[in-house]
Amino acid sequence: MKKFILGIGAQKSGTSWLHSYIKQDKNFRSGILRDKELHVWDWREIPLLHEHRRKLTDIRGLNSFYLWRMEQNPEVYFNYFARLLAKGGIAADITPSYSGLSAHGLQKVRKGFADRDVPVSCVFSMRDPVSRCVSGFNMNRIKAKEGTRSEGVAAEGDVTDAFRTYFQSENCIMRTRYENTINAALEVFGEDNFRAFIYEDFFNNQNLTELTQFLGLEYRPEQLSKKVFSAKNKLEIADEALSDCAKFYSSTYAAMSDRLSKT
Repeated sequence: MKKFILGIGAQKSGTSWLHSYIKQDKNFRSGILRDKELHVWDWREIPLLHEHRRKLTDIRGLNSFYLWRMEQNPEVYFNYFARLLAKGGIAADITPSYSGLSAHGLQKVRKGFADRDVPVSCVFSMRDPVSRCVSGFNMNRIKAKEGTRSEGVAAEGDVTDAFRTYFQSENCIMRTRYENTINAALEVFGEDNFRAFIYEDFFNNQNLTELTQFLGLEYRPEQLSKKVFSAKNKLEIADEALSDCAKFYSSTYAAMSDRLSKT
C-alpha cells in the first residue's frame, strides 16, 4: 500500500492528535524533515501568509534548507515524498493553515502526486467554530510579543475587545469558514478521497473506525484515551462577545448542519 495523507486543518481542531495517530502507524514513513506543519503550500499559495515565506538568509540546518527548496520549487516536495513511498507505506503533511488553500492550490498538490502515481487522501478536522476561535485566540495572545500581533491578536489591550477583532479578522475567517475549505477540497479530491470529521467525534469507536478505514491506518482504540481537546476559555471573554462570534459564523453553523446533521 502507498498513500499520502494531506491534512488541511482546522487549526486548534485536533490536528496534533491526528498527526500523532498517523505517525505511530507501523506503515508510517519518516524522512529527514519534521513530520508536522511543513508550511509549504500555505506560505506559497495564500497571499495572507506570504509574509511568512522562508528566506535563504534565515536557513538554519538541513530541515529548514529542504523546506525552503520545497517552497521555491514544489517538485522538490513531490519528489521527497515519492522517494519516501517508493517501497510503499504512508506519509503525511498535516498543516492546519492549509484550510485556506483554494481549489486551485489543492489541485497543484493532487496533480503533483498523481504525476508520481502516489494516491492522496485529504482529511479535514473541525470543531465548534466558537470553541475554535477561543482556542486560536488564546494561543495567539500567548504567542504575541509586546507591541506585536500574532495572526491579528495583539499582546496587550482588553481581552474581549481583542477577541472581537480576532474572530472577524482574515486570519480567523480563513481558518473557521469550514464550508469554504470543504467545498474546495471536494472540488479537487471528490467524495472518495476527502473526508471531513468533527474532532470531538474521533473519540468513540464508530468514528475512529471510519477515520482509520478512510486513511488506511491500523485501528488502535487505546489512542481514544489520549484526548487532548480542551474547550476551556482560559482568558476571560465576555459572553456577549462569544454570542457575537457565533452569530458571525452563523453561515458556517448552517452549512455544517446541512452536511452533518449530528452537528
